[in-house]
Amino acid sequence: MKILQIAPYVTIDSKPDLTGNKTGFGYMVYDIAAGLAKENDEDMFLLNCKYKEFVKDGIRFIENNRLKTLLGLMKICSIIRLVGVIFKYPMPLVSVAKFIYQWALMGYLDKIIYIGNYDIVHIHGCSYINMFIIDICEKYNVKFVVTLHGLNSFDDSVPLEESGKQFEKDFLQKAYENQWCLIFISTGMKKRVMGFLRTNKADNIHVVCNSFRFDEVKLRKNDFRVKYDVFIKKAIISGLPDAFEFKGLCWNYCKLLCCVGNIGKRKNQKQIINAFNWMSDELKHKTYVLFIGKEDDSYHFEDAVNKSVWNKHFIRCGMLKKSSVLDFYKGCDGVVMVSLSEGFGLSLIEGMFYGKPCLAINNMDAFEDIYSPDAVVGVAEHDDKLIGKGMEELLTKQWNESLIKKHAEKFTNQNMTKNYMSVMKLCVDM
Repeated sequence: MKILQIAPYVTIDSKPDLTGNKTGFGYMVYDIAAGLAKENDEDMFLLNCKYKEFVKDGIRFIENNRLKTLLGLMKICSIIRLVGVIFKYPMPLVSVAKFIYQWALMGYLDKIIYIGNYDIVHIHGCSYINMFIIDICEKYNVKFVVTLHGLNSFDDSVPLEESGKQFEKDFLQKAYENQWCLIFISTGMKKRVMGFLRTNKADNIHVVCNSFRFDEVKLRKNDFRVKYDVFIKKAIISGLPDAFEFKGLCWNYCKLLCCVGNIGKRKNQKQIINAFNWMSDELKHKTYVLFIGKEDDSYHFEDAVNKSVWNKHFIRCGMLKKSSVLDFYKGCDGVVMVSLSEGFGLSLIEGMFYGKPCLAINNMDAFEDIYSPDAVVGVAEHDDKLIGKGMEELLTKQWNESLIKKHAEKFTNQNMTKNYMSVMKLCVDM
């Protein structure tokens, strides 16, 4: 099968041109494409990136530069429709500029799809430009599928203008009416959309869960504990066996929780700081939480950390390469996620791959997809006390590492690729 992947961006740590957005979305889209490229002829076009043509992991990245855009303007879609969208969905100037830029690429994309002889076009995300891409696909009778990696229009915590949220709802309604093929990354997403559509049946909507895919790297021996000064001094904990002491430090006895993901309102990391207070005093003294991800300045996370009496137990690690996060999963005692809105929760299954138990809120979209009593502590709601007691359970329960790893096997990249292929074949045969 010949596939064209279209996305705003991907994240590839080894390509400087494609590291501007280090997000779960960016890594995941690339992992999906790389998995499918193993058995298919695959191209990829990125709407928001400038780069020369190259091939990686079997994917041919079709060049995107200003010259191609200018040449494509000769075959551009109607400017009247562009203006119509802007008037129908009033948006900030930044969003208008981005939309116009993507619209200017449509002539070039028209040519790519016309000469590409693709069996299917895979569109990632839901944005204003989707309708123009779909028009091109229908113009040349090319099948298409749209994967939504999260829902923006159902949660106030999502930082998107109201017009963007309205567009998503309008798009979902139109996709249902026209039976366009949609993929969601969790069962909860599908259920919420079907509730919005007021239907019990939607044959055009499919679920393909995310996966983990780490490149083979040499794991360091938990040296991040030393780097981030994560240890417990003998003065704090008394009565430890001598076996726990090493050069005056007791960091082998210390408990570590990882929270992985860009830090901001939607991911809700401040609540972990508040919930920490509800753990037992003994556990608080020997527990550290490592926050890994880029911080949104408007979230003022550093201020929240500094105000806590336990501030030395919250370690801001910053943005790390995906491969570096391996050390943290390998050496931690558990992974925590308390997002207000979360399409899937990739860090949870990544932690499980290394045999680490996880904490998640029961109402997250992917909870029923990832939950197992052998691997996950479920918390009923976003309540400081409940989350704090959940963290305590996460750190004190006797977990079976092999059972956790076994549960994680359902989220392999091979299984995800197989599921995407099944949906694409259905779509092509429709």
